[in-house]
Amino acid sequence: MRTNQTVAHNQEKYRASSTGELQPWSGYFDTPAGWRWIENGQMYTGFRFYMGAYYYFRNGVRQHNQFVSQWGLHYYVGHDGRSVQGIHVIDGKRYNFGSNATFYMR
Repeated sequence: MRTNQTVAHNQEKYRASSTGELQPWSGYFDTPAGWRWIENGQMYTGFRFYMGAYYYFRNGVRQHNQFVSQWGLHYYVGHDGRSVQGIHVIDGKRYNFGSNATFYMR
């Protein structure tokens, strides 16, 4: 019986407890390949709120320095993966992402 370790099965990840019970692996992890978000054992795609900021993930991989479309709106995630807010100059063009914690492009 496996205990206190991560177990992969059918492309899903689980955490084996001290009693061997398997629970879907979830969370925000710093791996040698970069930051990952895993939810219920699956690599997650979409925005997630973590430690006071919104981050965007594609197939579990945190995205950086790019525009993201979600819910019919446009967002930008910066070099640290966080959704930006306020006025930003990106590739020489000025964009307004609001100042009311909504983060979408105006």
